[in-house]
Amino acid sequence: MNNESIKQRINLHWVIILIGLMFHIILHLVPIFYGINVEKNGANGIIPIGMVFIFGLSFCIPVLAILNTNYLKGNTGKLINMLLSFAALLVNTGHLHEIYSTGAKSPVQLFVLIPLFFVSIFLVRDSIKWFKTKL
Repeated sequence: MNNESIKQRINLHWVIILIGLMFHIILHLVPIFYGINVEKNGANGIIPIGMVFIFGLSFCIPVLAILNTNYLKGNTGKLINMLLSFAALLVNTGHLHEIYSTGAKSPVQLFVLIPLFFVSIFLVRDSIKWFKTKL
């Protein structure tokens, strides 16, 4: 497998993860259309700064990884991508574990989180392959 095809696959994995994260948020809002209250207990109308940070990272990490894959040359770009792919796998694994361990309030989320988990595994695999290729 040549360098360009590995980069294309890595980009595709990152795009799927980005779309999956957006779909994950949308699924939290679906109950609104069925008259179910989705308001968090004790909500005061102010989004916690930690949540803003998490939302920002869930967009920025895949986008920066895609830009990195396309524009950074050399082993630095490969290393950055590999580290970001491990971070994505860790986050997706942790979130999937959280859903299972807390008795998923929204089992439909599993339709997004399970595929994202496997895409993250493929991303890590391809990132390691790309890291090992010669320039």
